[in-house]
Amino acid sequence: MRYYLISDSAEALDGMRLAGVPGELVADAAEAEAAVGRACADSAVAVLFMTTAVSEWIPDTVARHKLSGRQPLLAVIPGPDGRGLGPDSITGLIRQAIGVKL
Repeated sequence: MRYYLISDSAEALDGMRLAGVPGELVADAAEAEAAVGRACADSAVAVLFMTTAVSEWIPDTVARHKLSGRQPLLAVIPGPDGRGLGPDSITGLIRQAIGVKL
């Protein structure tokens, strides 16, 4: 079981690499779509993290994957700019990732 990150931010990518999470940097929607395809094709990837900005570039792909129920589990996380964080953000991220209200 492996984690993987698709990010628009080199800082987020570096931070997650320090935590042992590999990933790749994308610059636009086409690169993001290709990265999601590669991550989903790798059966070792169990959890796919994606920064908020990347998820906004490909909202249809994100929604389709989340509704499909297939692996990897897709979790949208805020980037270093904090976009996507709101009140009660940590609880919201947990709820989004595991589908359980705390």
